[in-house]
Amino acid sequence: MHGVIFRIAKVQALDVMAKLMKSTFHLIALLFLTLMPSAGFAEPVVIKTTPANTNYYPWIVQLSQSPIDWFESDVNAKIQGRAYRVVILLEDIYNSVFIEQVTFGTEGCCKKVSSVRRFDIKTFSEKFGFIGEISGFRFIRWLSPTSFIFLYKDLLFVMTAINEPEVKVEVYSGD
Repeated sequence: MHGVIFRIAKVQALDVMAKLMKSTFHLIALLFLTLMPSAGFAEPVVIKTTPANTNYYPWIVQLSQSPIDWFESDVNAKIQGRAYRVVILLEDIYNSVFIEQVTFGTEGCCKKVSSVRRFDIKTFSEKFGFIGEISGFRFIRWLSPTSFIFLYKDLLFVMTAINEPEVKVEVYSGD
């Protein structure tokens, strides 16, 4: 008789433990999702860029140029094409990111930086819920002349509309 009662109690205890484990799993999953960067599940986040008056970068760690967008309308125009460059600097332990517009003349000659804007990496970090040092920004690859993939704190992002004063950033979801 004791054996039957013991088995029933054991089954009930296991059932209670299973329910507790299921609840615990749900709580852990919910906690994990709340700790993820908050903007990761939303629409693209708009980040303002500010004009920068610089033509010298002392600590470039990465520079990449987009594919050139050649103009076909006027073959005699002074400017024949345009590209963008992402310039990543390391100042002390923090990253700075600049977006440059580069123009080209006939047959690619006369390359010139026509504008430079600073990406507000601090605002980006805050909007996506990152804390700590503002470092670890790494260019990965171009998707188009005005969009690219980058890595920040082990998470991939896409930055689009880099030809505009306000860029759009969202978590990269794959090709």
